[in-house]
Amino acid sequence: MPPGRRKHLPVGGNGSVAVAGLAYGGQYREDVGRLFSGALVLCVKLASVQTSTITLREVNKLTNRRVNGLDHTVQTKTAYTIKKIISKLHAMECEDFFHLTLALNKI
Repeated sequence: MPPGRRKHLPVGGNGSVAVAGLAYGGQYREDVGRLFSGALVLCVKLASVQTSTITLREVNKLTNRRVNGLDHTVQTKTAYTIKKIISKLHAMECEDFFHLTLALNKI
């Protein structure tokens, strides 16, 4: 029996518990049926929360994979491209300086 629930037994005329025969069987069945229905509703709610938790966990994993993909792939490629552009600009600057010094030496 769940905590906080008391079993209500029919009380006889002298204060003793009466025998629960066929006369009270329907009442007990209804009580048990109500308790079962309540427990079933709670189980359905619990299953719904559990399903939502599993779905959120899967979405979180997918998001983490995407973030890791951005961190390790896109940002790495971008950093490599930026370094390559900087080295090209530096090489062009050195080349232009060399051509400028040659032109000044000819003058």
